[in-house]
Amino acid sequence: MSSSRPSGGSITDHHLSPLDLDLDEGWAVGQPGCRAPGASSLDADTPPIASRLTRRDLTTLADGRRALHREWRVTCASGRSFTVEAWYLPQSKVLAYARAVPLAERDVYARIIGSMDLRDYRR
Repeated sequence: MSSSRPSGGSITDHHLSPLDLDLDEGWAVGQPGCRAPGASSLDADTPPIASRLTRRDLTTLADGRRALHREWRVTCASGRSFTVEAWYLPQSKVLAYARAVPLAERDVYARIIGSMDLRDYRR
């Protein structure tokens, strides 16, 4: 499933909440511009033209909690693309967000998220 730019606006025009993580545009909360590696200044000032939810699973944290994990592939007007990942704990209302994750560093982000221990967290 692919999401293209709506007429008269961009995918970043929508006001999404963390609860919209299952949408193709769920990565775009307050995120203008395209942040693909090697992106031009034009990309940085231009909203992405498409995004697609590519992964939907759960990640177990160090404290045993399970975070909703989502991953999106986002395409810039120049054709460059980048990956966005988010981990959300709905009961705690904690969102961890990684934008433009380099392929070589994806395991690092996964280990950091997996090491989270929120037992003493208070809202």
